[in-house]
Amino acid sequence: MNILTLVGRVGQDGELRTISNDKTVLNFSVATDIGFGENKSTMWVRCSIWGNRAQAIAPYILKGTQVTVSGPCKLRSWENAEKSGTDLELDARDVALHSVPDREPAAQAAPPANQVVPEGTPEIPF
Repeated sequence: MNILTLVGRVGQDGELRTISNDKTVLNFSVATDIGFGENKSTMWVRCSIWGNRAQAIAPYILKGTQVTVSGPCKLRSWENAEKSGTDLELDARDVALHSVPDREPAAQAAPPANQVVPEGTPEIPF
């Protein structure tokens, strides 16, 4: 199994959706820097979290939040009328929140910094 671990910032608030069979998924993108100086560039990685963990962590996946995500990844090719491309997608199994933007999640307190959510955890403990 391939496992990718990356540290970056969430690009926009996470999107929580319910799909067939009442499965819940949280989708978000993480920007991480590659290289340094004149060779520095940003790589975007699409991430998804499934089930109860998606519902529990959704209020904290806000634009600008610094996170570490880890899990198996795959390349997904896409094409539309104007262009085509390839995205790197990560099935986030472990998520650690390092900083939360100044705005608070609705009706909830901010989680502790560096909180790790391992795979198989039924609920996030914060």
